[in-house]
Amino acid sequence: MCLNNDRDSQGVLKKILKLLYILLNQHGFRKAHSTTTACLEIQSTLASLLDKGSPCVMYSADLSAAFDVIRPDIFHQKAKSLIGITLTDLIFEFITNRTGYIDVNGCSSTFFKFPAGCPQGSTLGPRVFNIYTSDLGECIIDNNTWLTTYADDSYVVVTCENQNLTQKVETVVKKHFSWLRSNGLVCNEDKTEMMTLGCDKVNINLNGKIISSTDKMKVLGLIFDSKLDWTDQVSSTISKSSRILHGLKHVRRLFKADQFKRIITSFFFSVFNYGMEVWYHGNLGFHNKRRVRALHYRALRLIYGKTMPKEELNKQRAPPDKMALFMTAKQMINIMNNKQPQTLFTRLDKNAYIERRNPWRFQFFDNSRSRVGKQAVKNRLAMIARHTKFDWAIAVSKDAIRTGLKKSFFI
Repeated sequence: MCLNNDRDSQGVLKKILKLLYILLNQHGFRKAHSTTTACLEIQSTLASLLDKGSPCVMYSADLSAAFDVIRPDIFHQKAKSLIGITLTDLIFEFITNRTGYIDVNGCSSTFFKFPAGCPQGSTLGPRVFNIYTSDLGECIIDNNTWLTTYADDSYVVVTCENQNLTQKVETVVKKHFSWLRSNGLVCNEDKTEMMTLGCDKVNINLNGKIISSTDKMKVLGLIFDSKLDWTDQVSSTISKSSRILHGLKHVRRLFKADQFKRIITSFFFSVFNYGMEVWYHGNLGFHNKRRVRALHYRALRLIYGKTMPKEELNKQRAPPDKMALFMTAKQMINIMNNKQPQTLFTRLDKNAYIERRNPWRFQFFDNSRSRVGKQAVKNRLAMIARHTKFDWAIAVSKDAIRTGLKKSFFI
């Protein structure tokens, strides 16, 4: 079986992409998904639980050589019920009977067969991996367990009502790692982390190794803490950004203002603004906001000079408060218009209502009981939606949406 032309290959990819719509928990290798949407989903889950007074535990599972250990026979069994036997056989042929050799200093070995694995760097490879891991959620998700994955990184949030939390976590972890073993996937247990929120520290036994919970945990480049106050994340962002700014300071004299503006946007603000939709929210502590603003203005004064007042600097680039609102509103619109990621869309849709005077402008209820509960996506967007002053649900293009957002938050 083979693909006759590019049109056939495009047809195969469209069928697989249609299938990926049902992979609710996977944020990697998918349109309208990113590390930010994955972190927003985790943040929303944790904030909602803390708002209700429910103690919870989050742990991570980091896979080793994920693409290299995919078993073609296991993939075949899973895929044929999802995408049909014809397409499954085609992909099965793609990932089986592959050969390779080792080259050292110009000396090559003989060809040998790969018993497992999927080609990395291929267009089809990430889709194969998503299909291969599509049933992980069925194994561990229940009313008290939530799963969020990004590529080969998995994050599981566990709470309980009528059961000991430690026992519940151990049960979920055993199911998770049993599923990994049965599918030929290997988890790096030394990198497995666990964090408790709203309760005392927890210790679990994982294959004879004791894993103790901590009060913070790194998730896709962001530092979540047990209180969701984001102090550690702010400190990390300021530390990394300050080092970059210090380096750029030494080359400032070599460039004109317009040139250096592009450089500092690429190297400094790309790091400084990463994940701001998640950690820079309306209820972030005053001290943390002040630290972020201070570094923001330091960067701008490196471009425009030390004497320029803040009012003028704000005209050159929006301050962190407005930038965070802009980025979060843009994310909200993408989620509502694309109905993706589906988990976040469902949470927003249940909490949304339409203005009587303007049927194309959604509003959101704020049902939070406490300060931390306002970090749940459905509650945060209640304030953001009120600032959005255009009919974004019927905007004809991304450019129109971006223009409308700029008018709403920056003018």
